[in-house]
Amino acid sequence: MTVQGPGRHEARSNCAWAKGPERRDAHPLADVQPGDRVLVRGKLADDGKSVVAASVIAMKKADIAEKQSREREEWQRHGFGGLVNGVDAAGSTISVALPSQSEKESVAIHLSKETILRRMLRIP
Repeated sequence: MTVQGPGRHEARSNCAWAKGPERRDAHPLADVQPGDRVLVRGKLADDGKSVVAASVIAMKKADIAEKQSREREEWQRHGFGGLVNGVDAAGSTISVALPSQSEKESVAIHLSKETILRRMLRIP
């Protein structure tokens, strides 16, 4: 798909975790690189293959990787992860196999009525 701008070509970078004016600074179109992620608002052409963009928000590939790295570190500090190897809905328990080099180790996760179970969305 081709994205066309109406005359003035500038993109805005988006750093969702930044505060203040640096969150969405204007940048020249040349700053957008392969691997960056963009959100485009505009009108889809009749051929369905191009968009006249009203706005483009670009997220740098490196910024996305940095955020994902920080989130991974946060998970490692305050929790653990593994593969679910059993669920007891009646007992509100999930059995998780922990990654281990030697023997298989399992942990039982007990959920209270106040526990919120969320599913993470996958970003394509």
